[in-house]
Amino acid sequence: MKKSAPNSLIERLKYIGPSAIVTGSVVGSGSIVMTPLLGAAAGFTLLWWLLLSIWTKPIIQAEISRYIVVTKKTFLEAFAEIPGPKTNINGKTWLFWFMFLGVLPAIFECE
Repeated sequence: MKKSAPNSLIERLKYIGPSAIVTGSVVGSGSIVMTPLLGAAAGFTLLWWLLLSIWTKPIIQAEISRYIVVTKKTFLEAFAEIPGPKTNINGKTWLFWFMFLGVLPAIFECE
């Protein structure tokens, strides 16, 4: 049985509780640890990047979650369908390799 979308303000307010919990769970230990680390390493130089990432992270994750719930696909299946050139290496998309390149600096970090 499908539920219709809430129409009135009071009906919409009933959904704020669960959505606030889900949104709050997005902030993980990585955000709590990396934010001061970035501030200590770069000072105010990357403050704009920090603010941008804090503001956009919940929005992007909410949209990905909505897409996954509606299509009943996994996160990786959804990312595999993103338009763009495919590579010859296991048919991965450009986004997969872009994300992989973003992880490399953390893997090869040297002190």
